[in-house]
Amino acid sequence: MRFPDEGTYEVEIIEAAITDCKFKTPPPAFDVALKVRDEAGHEDWWHGEVSRTYGKGNFADRTQAQITLDVLREIGYQHGQDFSKLDTLVGMKTLATVEGSVSKSDGKTYYNVRYIGNGGSKSVVPLAPEELKARVAALFGDATNPAGQTGTPATGASPANPFGAGAVATAAASACPAPAANPFAPKK
Repeated sequence: MRFPDEGTYEVEIIEAAITDCKFKTPPPAFDVALKVRDEAGHEDWWHGEVSRTYGKGNFADRTQAQITLDVLREIGYQHGQDFSKLDTLVGMKTLATVEGSVSKSDGKTYYNVRYIGNGGSKSVVPLAPEELKARVAALFGDATNPAGQTGTPATGASPANPFGAGAVATAAASACPAPAANPFAPKK
């Protein structure tokens, strides 16, 4: 049963294969094909081309082989270019992004898995609490610290030390000057 609509689905990889390229790139190129299924039983194949052809758009700096290996690594593949171990992905859970496309021959909309994992995007890396506090203080000031110090000197660092932690945070705070008056604000 095919995916019924566009969206991102939680899926399990249920089959892995090496195939000829879906988009007819000639050998030695090939595709890594992963069949995925969601909890409702919708299934489809994702194809990752392995070739020397460069990607498009945000991926124009990498070959299709590099792009596919990056995706495989992101979803947990630990064997690099050893595609004989592709079946180690079977049973793994990931995300599948499904997009619709209209067939030129019959005008019908088909829904296909376009991306697996995060879709080629980078994972979100949260800021450490201390870094967030320093950035907020630099932007808005620190009401709990009227002197404007957003950090404490490192152990053994004197307050006059320009390389102490306090100096770095103070420099960051002074790098963001107070905002200028908004020229588009309504006049009172």
